Amino acid sequence: MKHTKPYVLVGIGGIGMSALAHILLQEKAQVIGIDSVRSSITDELSAGGACVYIGEELDLDKQSHLVVSSAIAQDHPVIQQANKKQIPIWHRSELLRRLMEGKKVVAVAGTHGKTSTSGLLAFLLGELGADPSYAVGGLFNDERVHGKSGKGNLFVIEADESDGSFLNYTADGAIITNLESDHLDYWGTEQKLIQGFEQFVSTMSGKMPVFYCSSDPGLKQLSMKDGVSYGSDESADLKLLDIKNWENGQLFSFSYKGRVYKDFFLPLIGKYQVLNALPCLGLLLELGFSCSLIGEKLKSFPGIKKRLQFLKVKNGVTFFSDYAHHPTATKKTLQAVAEHYPGRKITCIFQPHRFSRMPLFLRCVKSPFSTINRCILFDVFSAGESYVKNEGKRLFHALEKWGHQERVFCKELVDFVQADIQFEPEEIVILMGAGNVHNWIEEVVAKA
Repeated sequence: MKHTKPYVLVGIGGIGMSALAHILLQEKAQVIGIDSVRSSITDELSAGGACVYIGEELDLDKQSHLVVSSAIAQDHPVIQQANKKQIPIWHRSELLRRLMEGKKVVAVAGTHGKTSTSGLLAFLLGELGADPSYAVGGLFNDERVHGKSGKGNLFVIEADESDGSFLNYTADGAIITNLESDHLDYWGTEQKLIQGFEQFVSTMSGKMPVFYCSSDPGLKQLSMKDGVSYGSDESADLKLLDIKNWENGQLFSFSYKGRVYKDFFLPLIGKYQVLNALPCLGLLLELGFSCSLIGEKLKSFPGIKKRLQFLKVKNGVTFFSDYAHHPTATKKTLQAVAEHYPGRKITCIFQPHRFSRMPLFLRCVKSPFSTINRCILFDVFSAGESYVKNEGKRLFHALEKWGHQERVFCKELVDFVQADIQFEPEEIVILMGAGNVHNWIEEVVAKA
């Protein structure tokens, strides 16, 4: 793609927009960005050559491309200025579509696990010498950039269903991890969400396989007759055979096309992480990479920040950070920790994300927190939604209904700091949510 005009990226510090900024900078494009908050991401982009403004005011050049995401309100001053000057406005997905032109695209979709899966696939392709392009919605733990313009012919993208933007481009192959009710503020009904995934599958070019998790109940609702199934069920084409917890990871074996592949080590915990890895391995085998080399590179995967990310140990207390904010992801993540650390006390510091998602938690018959000992609950992080009074308290009362004896409600960080909360040696503490809870690591660790 030729870059003849400057790009103005609104919300350049966001995880999705910043990935595209990295790609543009690597392709020698002129990048101008604006964001309301300075962050390590905006600082990194500035150091890489982007001109970043902090605030909401920016004088637009009529010759620029303005790029926005669905998170940017239509009354944003820069958008209003663009409308007055008749400057074309691209959605982030339109820029991504153009950047992908001429490449073989693998799109990773699903309610949960998109970032971990796309990150792992991009990492492995890079380590195996394919030099892929990619746009991943999370930061790697080893500080490599999450957006890259590679010289190879493959482009790995995280296909976002939250705003329907995964329907704005055609991929050659895909991995679909799961399908569950979420983002109904956009889709309206679960049936429309399912139809969106059906349409996503129908846009595939057929040049590469479409892997889908046949163990997932939601994906059974899709017509996947030409896809490659993976999972732990007997009928899966790519089948997980066994899995063992190992120090700082898991050892597993799988079968594919009549062959058994043994003793692959993934340096992450949780069966769901292995299920995320399976289609990546299957696709790499389809592309002709050596199974032994794939296994060797898999051992060195650094992981993604906030995806059961190990933070530190202090006074015998182990701290993790995780992005889970849906009941299913919350349950699976906490279950993974409990299984990997049997007998250890587990505390989850949970910040609910979006008021529109709260009904998913409140409708749960069984607690998503059933495998932990203590839940420290914060008020809901609105993510731009209108505030709903006492919604966080409703979840706190649900904890009581579910039978949780050890529970604490903190409306704000100051309440947590002032509360008589202490962590014990050998305790596991997980900061969980998609809001700003991960900014409070220092205050949380101080309780150890």
